[in-house]
Amino acid sequence: TNYKLNAQHTFGAGFYLSGETVESDDHALTFPVNPGTGAIGTTPIRVVDDNHQIVWLLGFYLQDEWRPVHNLTINAGVRWDWMSAFTTANQVSPRLGAEYEMIPGTTLHAGYARYFKIPPFDQVALGTVQSFANTTNAAPVNSGNDKIEAETDDYFDSGIRQRLFDHLNLGLDGFYKFGRHQLDLSQLGSSVVTAPLNYRRSRAWGSDFSLAYQDEKLTAYFNFSYAVLQAQYISAG
Repeated sequence: TNYKLNAQHTFGAGFYLSGETVESDDHALTFPVNPGTGAIGTTPIRVVDDNHQIVWLLGFYLQDEWRPVHNLTINAGVRWDWMSAFTTANQVSPRLGAEYEMIPGTTLHAGYARYFKIPPFDQVALGTVQSFANTTNAAPVNSGNDKIEAETDDYFDSGIRQRLFDHLNLGLDGFYKFGRHQLDLSQLGSSVVTAPLNYRRSRAWGSDFSLAYQDEKLTAYFNFSYAVLQAQYISAG
């Protein structure tokens, strides 16, 4: 919801709530392997691994859109997110952004935001992997940390929009972010099954160029983006 207090201030507030039930029923037949000799048995054994999880997500936000002068807009806000799934986490995320029309047709903008990115819930638990120990379907690694965390990012952005002609606008943006618990997907062996993992820390930067044309009968656009992402130290998954 939004409430316009006066010509300078517009307040916004909202919340988000969701609940999901995640159920995995895994029934497999595999051949036993003797851990001492490595001999493979000829009679398959059944491995049953059923998992059930309830996932809750909750979030609240408040913001103020402030126009101190006619050509300057400042957005300030804060958001709180909470997640209860395979792990429980929460975060307070501030936001601050400004847009300034320097001259007619030229607008500068810059901002900072912290993000809370929830992991996918179709995870492969460590207990599932361990249940296939000493079989032909055993994983090369069956120990470690399977508690996938939410990714948290600090994101900085700045750019310019320029009106070239009456119907043609150009935009150029640059960003930089550094993160913790960077989310990614890994492939399990030779199968096409993927599972999430965390990197302990990450950083990214890039730029975006846009060209847009619009009149009463024709709309056209061209975008080009370049981005780099680097991550270190797998910490979960």
